[in-house]
Amino acid sequence: MARAASWAGLAVALAAAALALAAQAAGAGGGVLYIATDPQDLDYLNALLKGGYAPGGALSNLSGAARPDGYSVVVLLDPNWDPGQLGEALEASGSLVSYIARGGVVVATLNGAVLLNLTLASDGLPLRLTSTPGRPPAPASYNYSKYLAVEPPPGAVAVEAETRRGGFTIYKLRLGGGWLVVVPYNTVWAYEDTGDPSYLEVLSQAIAVAEGLPREEPRTSLGAALAVATATAAAAAALPASEGRARRLVAPLWARIRRGEERRHPARAAILEALEARGALAFSELQRATGIPKPTLSWHLYVLERAGLVATLRWRGRLYIYTPTREGEQALLRLLAGRRGFCREARACRSRAGGGGLCGIVERWWSLVGELCGE
Repeated sequence: MARAASWAGLAVALAAAALALAAQAAGAGGGVLYIATDPQDLDYLNALLKGGYAPGGALSNLSGAARPDGYSVVVLLDPNWDPGQLGEALEASGSLVSYIARGGVVVATLNGAVLLNLTLASDGLPLRLTSTPGRPPAPASYNYSKYLAVEPPPGAVAVEAETRRGGFTIYKLRLGGGWLVVVPYNTVWAYEDTGDPSYLEVLSQAIAVAEGLPREEPRTSLGAALAVATATAAAAAALPASEGRARRLVAPLWARIRRGEERRHPARAAILEALEARGALAFSELQRATGIPKPTLSWHLYVLERAGLVATLRWRGRLYIYTPTREGEQALLRLLAGRRGFCREARACRSRAGGGGLCGIVERWWSLVGELCGE
């Protein structure tokens, strides 16, 4: 099943898998919460459980990651989210960091680290990605150029994990009263592509490490992680009510990004360069052009759109990004003109007259649309 599987189908798959997990977890305390967001996660989790690599537990999707209380360990398999789910991702990120600070333990693989980074990076503890082979060490089958990896987090303790086909390195990091255990690899897709059971074994060992970690209440403060969660309420109060819930969740992150500094980040500079060259791109095209992982790209687009440096349009299930200029809007129309059904929808916009979104752009540049659609 491809990543493009419908969310309705995925919801059914998640429900079915949850029932299977619940049956295995009966009598086991349900101490582990697995977070899965797509069919590949479920396939990987199924292999983990059937092979006896991991304990049973509860299962949820991204929304469940925002409610981790009651579980001793939360395992982020390979969380992904669409740009429209950024508010949900930010809520999950902040909730998980707060959960760790209050004594919980989270096991995060590569994309799990990207999710947590939405909060951690804003408070001076960024989890950085790398494509440099051997940093951290991994078996020869791990393709750094395709999957990337997480660099050793500042202040983390390395734990060596030996598998049948090579050694891995796991990192454990104390945050407040709890722990973050980082499996710095994209274990789900590496297993999907290679079938190498080492990628099951390393997560199994990480969960074992997580379950054996001491839990305690923080003695002085909840540390950097809880400071971010605490800052959310204060920062949110300063935002206009019209900003909306998702914007309020972003407040502590935006406290670190001053106006005028949006272009300085190399990832955002790469996004702007790609858009300046093409004017408009579909999300998937922009991802290929920049090489930025999907969750990270969603965040940087949010930053740039809020600053007025890019604009987005969702049309027929796809997200398009363009520069908010005459040239950008016209490039968007040329891009969409090659998509099936555009001209019919553009004519419908013309007959209605007025409105925003696609119809507003069509109205402004109808002469160009007429040329593109043979009017």
